[in-house]
Amino acid sequence: MTKEELLEKLIAKVGKTSLSERTLSAYAENTLKLVGDDSKVDDAFLEAHASILKTMEGQLSHEISSGIEKWKEGNNLKKEGNNLKKEGGEDGTNEILELMKQIREDNAALKARLDEADKKQGQKDYKAKLMSEMRSKGAENEYILKQTLGQKEFDTAKSVEDAVEESLKAYDANYKSCFGDGATPRGNSGNGTDGNDTGSKALDAFFDRKAAEGKFPKAE
Repeated sequence: MTKEELLEKLIAKVGKTSLSERTLSAYAENTLKLVGDDSKVDDAFLEAHASILKTMEGQLSHEISSGIEKWKEGNNLKKEGNNLKKEGGEDGTNEILELMKQIREDNAALKARLDEADKKQGQKDYKAKLMSEMRSKGAENEYILKQTLGQKEFDTAKSVEDAVEESLKAYDANYKSCFGDGATPRGNSGNGTDGNDTGSKALDAFFDRKAAEGKFPKAE
């Protein structure tokens, strides 16, 4: 499925909206990256994402409306017919122009926040899929998994499958850094070892090393 096809389906579900074409297009593009199979884009999927877009639109409208009311109160403006007048009787045209400028700036700031939120969610979803793939290949130590992926930012345009091998190499290196070169990073047991006492010995060696460095309390 192309971005344009998904965008068309989303717009059909959302209906009339004040969200810009750029915002809708960016949302469709980011959403498409998380769709592995076109069959997932069913009516329930589209309804869920249309609801998210409507919520974004509502939040934007609310913030703009609230900003206008606060600005009017702060500038002592009141409505007379179709015009805004200051309480002293002065024409509020200049103030309105300033208000429109402020609204545009606030709108841009809100869009930036929404784009950043989309980006963070995209990273979170991508890492969850990547972590699942790594577990299926024997990378089962949760601490090392989290340390490996951590704060790293991934190119979500790249398929998860392409990122797995590189991430597994980093996982193996981090595992050996913690537990020693003799440890087996990926195996069949829950701690990522080969199922015998290698994992236990590696853990003991790791904690002994950290205790000697003064980072962990020494075992009694």
